[in-house]
Amino acid sequence: MWHLLVIVLVIFPGVCGGWSVTIKDQCFLRGTSAVIQCSYDYPSWQSVKKVAWFKYSSDLSLQVLTSYPFQFVGDKSHNCNLRISNIHHTDAGWYKFRFETNWDKWISKWPAAISVRDVIASVQPATVTEGEVVTLTCRSGCNTQTNIQSVWFREGQSVRNFQFRASKEDAGSYTCALSGQEHVRSGAVSLNVQYAPKNVMLSTSPSDDIMLGSTVIFSCSCRANPPVAHSGYSLFKDGHFISDGPNHIISEVQLSDSGLYYCQAGNDITWTGSRLFQSSTTRVNVQYAPMNVSILVDSAEVTEGSDVNMTCHSSGNPPAFGYTWYRIDSASSSVVLLDTGPVLFLSPVEASHSGQYMCHTWNKHGEDNSTMLLLSVQTKHSATWIPILTGIGVSLLIALALMLLLYWKKQIRRPDKTTERDERDSVAAETDHIYANAHVFQKYPTNEDADAYNSLPEEVFYTTVTIKPKKPSRESPKQTISPEKNDTVIYATIAKSS
Repeated sequence: MWHLLVIVLVIFPGVCGGWSVTIKDQCFLRGTSAVIQCSYDYPSWQSVKKVAWFKYSSDLSLQVLTSYPFQFVGDKSHNCNLRISNIHHTDAGWYKFRFETNWDKWISKWPAAISVRDVIASVQPATVTEGEVVTLTCRSGCNTQTNIQSVWFREGQSVRNFQFRASKEDAGSYTCALSGQEHVRSGAVSLNVQYAPKNVMLSTSPSDDIMLGSTVIFSCSCRANPPVAHSGYSLFKDGHFISDGPNHIISEVQLSDSGLYYCQAGNDITWTGSRLFQSSTTRVNVQYAPMNVSILVDSAEVTEGSDVNMTCHSSGNPPAFGYTWYRIDSASSSVVLLDTGPVLFLSPVEASHSGQYMCHTWNKHGEDNSTMLLLSVQTKHSATWIPILTGIGVSLLIALALMLLLYWKKQIRRPDKTTERDERDSVAAETDHIYANAHVFQKYPTNEDADAYNSLPEEVFYTTVTIKPKKPSRESPKQTISPEKNDTVIYATIAKSS
């Protein structure tokens, strides 16, 4: 009888309960605490003594799962669930469950496929122009569900809005995570925001003083996406185009290079209707040490007792701020330090002030000396005699001119058919007119000069002119004329005006 019962149980196990293990294929999100749903069945009159979970390894052998992160959370009745804490991609694979009763043991016939997926983040569109709308979407990798509760991060910072108008500050890397599991984030996705050039800047090297003859480099830079190409930069001076490219070099700076510079940048991205964007202006002020130093004075010949102003003039940038005056004494050739400042004032001028003058000037970049200025100081006595002697000389020149004129007129006369009496009368007539009194009238600069001149002794200058008789005409009879009758002396008196 007992043998018949055993046969019946073996052939028809379901009569008193069947042997079965049920495990569904499941997908879990990486980083979550996953529970593999499992149930098993066995004859009700038996009791479960032992349970175990296995996972196929890479060589298809079964590995017993007995330690963390695996934990059996079922019971020894019909629940055989398995928890996997903080599941990772390495936990994906094929799983089996096995149990033993006091009568027999059973293992799942078919393994369960366990897959591990990530939360998937997406940005639409991934590349936008500044001002366009962007939408952020977070979904599970195990299904296409997109309405899951999620949180967003950009460069690690929380993002509140999942839809917005993009600006250049919104560009970057985005991740999302399930709410409550922010530590498990999706893979990163990038948002590329294209924008026109911003913060266009022009700089110079050196940035401080640009010296005459030195080298200066202009550099134009900006923020732009896509970056500005080489040909997208242009440099201008005082509104006039200079060159293309982000850099411009002047190897030997000239004074004409001073001016206002700015650059433009463009990358074909339009912003508020413009494609070209300009930097602020940079002023280039070419610096140099004093040069072309000279001394300006009203007259280099002055009279003793008068006043003289000498001005030291030079070009330099910045203007000269230091001046020193020197004189090279005419007698001793020694150098005398006179004064400081741009103007040297001599009052009253003395004879000892005669000599060569020089000014030394400087600014923060260097120094230079002027050319020498010769100052001649005349005494009052010598200055008084100058107009007197000049007047006398002019009077002598006038008298000499008159005599030369009379002599020339005599030479051009030709003999005429006249009698000896007529010739003598003619000579006498000429003699009566060949005399002249030349007077010098001088306008004196001062009363002192006039008094000095009047105190001089009067002088009389005599000029003698001898008139020879004309050659006798062939038709006139030859006569002998005595010297007493034919030699004539003409007196010209030059008298000083009183």
